[in-house]
Parts: sequence; C-alpha cells; structure tokens
Amino acid sequence: VMTTDFSSMQTDVGRTLNMPSGHTEVLGHIVTLVRFDASGGSVTEENVEFEMTIPNIGSGYSVFRYPDTSSDGTELLADGGSTGSCASPSPTCISVTSLRTSSFGVFAAGASSSPSPSPSPSPSPSPSPS
Repeated sequence: VMTTDFSSMQTDVGRTLNMPSGHTEVLGHIVTLVRFDASGGSVTEENVEFEMTIPNIGSGYSVFRYPDTSSDGTELLADGGSTGSCASPSPTCISVTSLRTSSFGVFAAGASSSPSPSPSPSPSPSPSPS
C-alpha cells in the first residue's frame, strides 16, 4: 500500500494520472495497492476493500480507479465498485470496495456551468404594403 500526492505519481509510482473530466481537484492522497501471487506476478483482478480519511471530503465527490496500465481513471461506481461508511463512522471517512486492485483517488465534482443565455428573439419583419 502506498499513498502519494496526485502531482507526485510520476516520481513515486512511475506514471502520471489525468484529472477526471468534470472534476476540479483531488481530495487527499492517491492510494495505490499492489499485490503479488506466489510466483511474484502482479494480482489485479481481485476484490479489495479499504478505508480512506479525507478531511475536506464534503458531499460532492467521486472515487476513481486508475488501472495499472492507464493514466485515465474509471469512476468506481461505473466499474462495479462502491463506497460507504467506515467501520467507525466519521464524516471524513469513506469505505472503498473495488473489484480490482490499482490506484484510487477521490475528486471534488466540478462546478456545474451555468447555461448560456437564450438569444433575444428578433422582431418579425412587418409585411410590406402592396
């Protein structure tokens, strides 16, 4: 298990991560879980559950899983994973369950953009006298 800053992933883990579309900031550290089988091979297709304490988590967040071979994350819920309350409930703690081992990050949802103003209707031309 390794935790690192989002901006330090290249140095600490050897790869960069892309900010998920529609999200504005990383909340806390990136958690990277690496497991090996008896032969020393990497195990990625196994369930994992862990807890994260994120002091500034708030309510508008998403957890993303970054596969070992990609800089682009997949939203955990869309990937079959889930989040929930920790064993010792706390407003700053979330439980993360995933079907796969890899790197995980919690991101603040981006501010929704306001819709563009509607164009003003243009006046209809008056019929010309005949």
